[in-house]
Amino acid sequence: FSMEMVLIQYARGYLLMCVSCDVEFMSCGTDGIDGPTDAAGAVVSRSIWMKSQANSQLNPKHYLDSNDSYHFWDTVGGLVKTGHTGTNVMDIHMLTLRQERRGGKPLQSKL
Repeated sequence: FSMEMVLIQYARGYLLMCVSCDVEFMSCGTDGIDGPTDAAGAVVSRSIWMKSQANSQLNPKHYLDSNDSYHFWDTVGGLVKTGHTGTNVMDIHMLTLRQERRGGKPLQSKL
């Protein structure tokens, strides 16, 4: 579920809504696994988004329709792998916005 949640946000284009900031979104399970996979979840940032756009064969809707977000994130480098933690408290969702100043350098981080 965590990887799919990140892919849905990616597919909807929410990361591009803020043109003056860098946006990162992560969703992970605290147990270190997301469903039957070896990944805790996924993270997407503008740099990962740009890498995915360079691959014209990647269609997020195809991966969502087939419930295979793992292979999408594996292809673009967005998987979060922590290893099995043995603790299942909850899923963690984090959205980070970094405002940019002239020159593209981060000004501050906000949650």
